[in-house]
Amino acid sequence: MMKRLIGLVMCLLASTMQAYSQGQEPLPKVAGKYQCRADPRECLLGETFSVTQSGDRVDSSSEKGEALHARMTAERFLTMGAPWNTLGIIYGSDIQWSNGTRWVKTN
Repeated sequence: MMKRLIGLVMCLLASTMQAYSQGQEPLPKVAGKYQCRADPRECLLGETFSVTQSGDRVDSSSEKGEALHARMTAERFLTMGAPWNTLGIIYGSDIQWSNGTRWVKTN
């Protein structure tokens, strides 16, 4: 299932990169507070996250003190680098990560 989700994300990411590079779509605003919901995995990095955004850079920190850094790579996609190497898709105001967790915006 995980490989399937990652494959889907990669296909969608590749198909939207051209539109993003031409500046056709503005980047969504993802800053705010999020609650982690996991299925089937637990939320290893924390239960709540504070997210800030500057352009395509997205930084977050959990109540456990974990600092996470990601880049918005297209209008609805995030890439979180090492050590997590996770892809995210923005659905409305929530973020679905390829590791099976979902961040639900609370404000």
